[in-house]
Amino acid sequence: MSAIYKANGYIPKPTSHAAPQPSPDQERLLEEVLEETRQTDRAERSFVEQLSAMSDYAQIFERRTQLLETCYLVAIGRTRPEDWIVSKDLQGNVTAMLAASGAQLVAEVYQVKLSNVRPRDDRGLFDPARTEISPGVYSFRGSCDAWSRINGREQMVEITRRSDEDFTGRTVDADGGLTTSREKRVGADEGDLRSAVLTGLLTKAVRVLCGMTRVPPGDLAKAWKGTEKKVEQCRKGHGFGSSADRSASAVTPEQIKAEIEKLRAEVTRCSGGDVGAGKKLVKEITAGPNFAGFDSLDRITKEFQVTQAWASLKKHPLYAPPKAAEREPGSEG
Repeated sequence: MSAIYKANGYIPKPTSHAAPQPSPDQERLLEEVLEETRQTDRAERSFVEQLSAMSDYAQIFERRTQLLETCYLVAIGRTRPEDWIVSKDLQGNVTAMLAASGAQLVAEVYQVKLSNVRPRDDRGLFDPARTEISPGVYSFRGSCDAWSRINGREQMVEITRRSDEDFTGRTVDADGGLTTSREKRVGADEGDLRSAVLTGLLTKAVRVLCGMTRVPPGDLAKAWKGTEKKVEQCRKGHGFGSSADRSASAVTPEQIKAEIEKLRAEVTRCSGGDVGAGKKLVKEITAGPNFAGFDSLDRITKEFQVTQAWASLKKHPLYAPPKAAEREPGSEG
């Protein structure tokens, strides 16, 4: 009986005729197949199974976890509050997402590499695919392969940028000239939009590979502990009201109170210290198209209300600039 059959537990049934013996070539082929199977089995054994054979497997797991946690916090620690967009869902859950401005900082820590960036033109330069969406509106699409040398994760990433999106770069008017006017804007500058695709690939890759898409605010606070960086300073996204409300929320209540006190002093000066005249003036400078105005400056709670009150006061007939020896509260310079 062949040794290879014996090694694999094969016992032929007794027959009246002698079993055919494999040729040397057949034995060699069978041995190659079995060896390939054994190698595949070893390769497919999980990391846990491999570690279970080691006496210090628990310490290895713990050490690896500590290293990944340290890398995570160090990467966040390099970022700034303006590098994060904080959003709130309908259930009130708050999460933070890394913005493009912080992606490069995190990529350096995790050693994120992009490869096979595509499509490319005949010269080998990145040339995102253009798609016409509607008259005057188009998109650019690109993709790449991404890999983190630190945690070993890899991912194919694809992203599309549209010409009617905000914050993709400079904008152009109907004549093709650059414009900053929202009313005259008809689209995006093509060069900037192409660059936005490349920037978007890196940003998306970092978010996916490094777990920076939905980060609990507590993780930001932990990474920034002992610094002047605060979660409250992060950019506000969905769930935090309109853009005007979000701008107002960037100013702290203490700052608003300070501005109100400056405004109060100026109202008192303009009304000559007359309480009745002062209340009437406050009502007039805080009134709006469909609002009669506040009867007290203490009812102001938002920064834009203070700004509007200052603007209205300076247009009021009672207003007169302070003497040169005085500095007008709330004025610039």
